[in-house]
Amino acid sequence: MENISKKVVSVEDGEVVGYVLKPVINFSELKKTGYIIVSHMEEEFFLPLENILAFQDVVLISKMSQLEFSNLEEELRKNVYSLAGENLGRVEDYVFKKGRLSKIVTNMAEISSKNLVKSGKNVLFVDFKKKKRKFPRFEDENFKVEAMEKKEILPPVVNLSLNYYLGKVATRTLLGINKELIVKEGTQITPKIFYKAKAHNKINELYFICK
Repeated sequence: MENISKKVVSVEDGEVVGYVLKPVINFSELKKTGYIIVSHMEEEFFLPLENILAFQDVVLISKMSQLEFSNLEEELRKNVYSLAGENLGRVEDYVFKKGRLSKIVTNMAEISSKNLVKSGKNVLFVDFKKKKRKFPRFEDENFKVEAMEKKEILPPVVNLSLNYYLGKVATRTLLGINKELIVKEGTQITPKIFYKAKAHNKINELYFICK
């Protein structure tokens, strides 16, 4: 997401009050309603779209008091399942067109918002209208089609706890969105680096380069 990690600046307070962490979506209307902001004190706030004065290189708001304490559902990292019981992966990104949700991007697929049927606390359900498939007829009675066994390959469990990363060292340089530097090779992991990786949705990669 191109807006992730942008600074949020209060005009009245004259200071940077936090960074954009992730979008907030009204799934019933398929619209973005605002953003979750993480402050320097590592607190999360909700910033409604109507309170944004400008959104370019930085996000401008009138004053810090416009930020609301966040108790919203986790929009990213939701699991996506079809109504047929298929595992379609975990949400990594949302694509918007003219302010409306267009696609849901998981680590396994890109799904049109038209297929979304329900959003839960940590799960999205989608439905696909499948067309009837026509198969060729074979006159040979000895011809058999053996179905390949579908095997689900589960990704390794990634530790999301800050304490797990503190004191570990990055074995290589990690870049975020727009090639923004998150951590250099050989650098010890700090809370600032951890939350920056989280803002760029790079916790998975950080997990694998730490030792």
